[in-house]
Amino acid sequence: TYVEQIAKKAEHAESAKDGAAIWKALWPFRAKGIQTKHGSFRVLPILTLEDGTNAIDAIEKQQRWQRHFSDQEAGEEVDVSKIIQGCIDEQNKSRCNDFQLQLGNMPTLYDTEVTVRKGRQGRAVGEDVIPQEAYQIALTQALTHLYPLYFKMHARVQEPIHFKGGQLQELWKGKGQTNDCASYRSIFLGAANAKTAHTSLREKLKPSMDKYYERLQLGGKLHLSTDLACHLLRTFWDVQKIRKKCAAVIFVDLVSAFYTTLRELVMHFDRSDEQIASMMKTLGLPSDVMADLAANLAGPTAFEDAGVDDHLQALLAECHNSTWFAIDGLSNITCTKRGTRAGDILADAIFGFAAARVLKQITEKLAKADIYDYFDWNGATSVLEADSPPIQQVRLEQVTWIDDIMLPFSAASLEALIDKTKIVAQIFVDSMMEHGLKVNLKETKTEAIIAFRGCTSQQWQRWLHIEEDGKINSIQNISASFNSV
Repeated sequence: TYVEQIAKKAEHAESAKDGAAIWKALWPFRAKGIQTKHGSFRVLPILTLEDGTNAIDAIEKQQRWQRHFSDQEAGEEVDVSKIIQGCIDEQNKSRCNDFQLQLGNMPTLYDTEVTVRKGRQGRAVGEDVIPQEAYQIALTQALTHLYPLYFKMHARVQEPIHFKGGQLQELWKGKGQTNDCASYRSIFLGAANAKTAHTSLREKLKPSMDKYYERLQLGGKLHLSTDLACHLLRTFWDVQKIRKKCAAVIFVDLVSAFYTTLRELVMHFDRSDEQIASMMKTLGLPSDVMADLAANLAGPTAFEDAGVDDHLQALLAECHNSTWFAIDGLSNITCTKRGTRAGDILADAIFGFAAARVLKQITEKLAKADIYDYFDWNGATSVLEADSPPIQQVRLEQVTWIDDIMLPFSAASLEALIDKTKIVAQIFVDSMMEHGLKVNLKETKTEAIIAFRGCTSQQWQRWLHIEEDGKINSIQNISASFNSV
């Protein structure tokens, strides 16, 4: 092969002690232009199959990607005609009796024009290969076709099947083996006109998001970034240091959060016993949490708890019914039944509602376990009013940014801090599993930073880092990696 020929030339030059020849042999790997910063060496496009062998051609490689992403989203490989017919049959079922049409949810021509104009340029195109720039350049002509389509979609609660799917593209996470599918995430490439339709729905969902989300659930909100979460953490850490109290911060990471979210927790779907049983098989969760998961699925949806009107609920459920994805080079497509389609405009909002529902239960459990810290507050939002006396106590709860969760807490003693850490870890693991999500307990994923303070702090650090190898076993012997400082 080409690489073997280069290797032989370099080996021959090295044996001859010819520096110029070595440099010439390795010339193809020289960084050029923008590659100078990152280097020009590229990993060979090898992908390992389930049996440990490597894919022998491009088709086998793409089929492996299809199976991998299908497992994440509980997908089923189907023929294109089958999913089209299934979507039509589902849409032909009468839904008019389930809701009352809300004029406030109907799109206007002005709103549609504004949404198209605001569409981001330079983005990857969907299956129709029409970029956002095309609609913006010929805006008048585009609106004569797009607006009637959007209006009909909202009035009939029937989304074009073209809007329901797109191409999935693998994206390396930046770490892990490049030949392992687990080192990649999928990015959903939808059509530009579908993004416009979903953007309109997301705008109508914002008031319910602000009302239903937890107080410190920061992701997906305007003018809120990770800076606030960092500020809260640093302030808490400084306060506990001044008070000379033992403190800890636990960071919770979820396994494929966007891809494994149960849509049934957020919106109305088929909740028959057969459907729930089929769902249980694909989750791979312990049998002892199945009853709790079934109970959560049988309860009110997150949209119902948030007070989302029935018409908007039906529209959002329609956008997540008969969803599909395609892989470049393969004729069949995959019909998906789980996940929020990372890359779609609605993805973070739908996941946010599911996360808020779980976090509300976690908040109740943590409050009963007396985990939270309380701080005196005078109600002022300016440093100029800091001298006024405190008038209330505020509770510092878990801080969330999309699917990243952080909970700071303190304890009066080192032993109590370790016990609290175990309880917090167990509550998060159990609560997530009861809603179909998994906490990632691998190295460098779910971790805790622990600040030992007091006369016995060195003994506890020795116990944690040497005797326990930096790990703390939770209540039910679920081992997670925790770091201490």
